[in-house]
Amino acid sequence: MPNIKLINAIFRGLTTEEKLKEELRLDDKRLYMLLKENKLNHKHALIDLQRQINQAIDFCVSAVDDTDDLYALTVATTKYLNEKVPNITFTEENVRQ
Repeated sequence: MPNIKLINAIFRGLTTEEKLKEELRLDDKRLYMLLKENKLNHKHALIDLQRQINQAIDFCVSAVDDTDDLYALTVATTKYLNEKVPNITFTEENVRQ
């Protein structure tokens, strides 16, 4: 399961290891292990994940009938991300953050 703080940081544009280390207050070894555990340790993984999260949100906002229904948006976005990003399991808690 991905670290919610990691996913939030990537979503906010912190897609370099230096920025993530600073934001998450991790040393090189701990950050590497976290990225490796979530299969985000290849060259463009962080930027790709940020793009996929943004695409999921855009898609779900346009696909859900009632965009004021936060629960429906959360469920749709969680489902979309789990289909499109197979190496990470997203939960509704991740998406709500």
